[in-house]
Amino acid sequence: MSLPRKSLGRDEFLEMVRGAFPLPPQELSPASVLRQLEGWDSLTSVMLVAEIYAGCGVQVSGEEMHGCTTVADLLVVIESKLGAGCR
Repeated sequence: MSLPRKSLGRDEFLEMVRGAFPLPPQELSPASVLRQLEGWDSLTSVMLVAEIYAGCGVQVSGEEMHGCTTVADLLVVIESKLGAGCR
């Protein structure tokens, strides 16, 4: 069973990413490099995939996640799956 897809804004998306990392807001932006975020590891990656699925109903594969360098790259993947529903 899949969750209904839900569009969300860029700020909402950043909040979703912050949910997987214990970072102050000023330390996370679309230009942030995922693998350089404090606390980034394989478990955090899985937690972020789960946050994305719960937040907007989009499944991001491990391969897609691995292909993302920045938070903005990840947003592009999600936008493409939502038909540009995340802005």
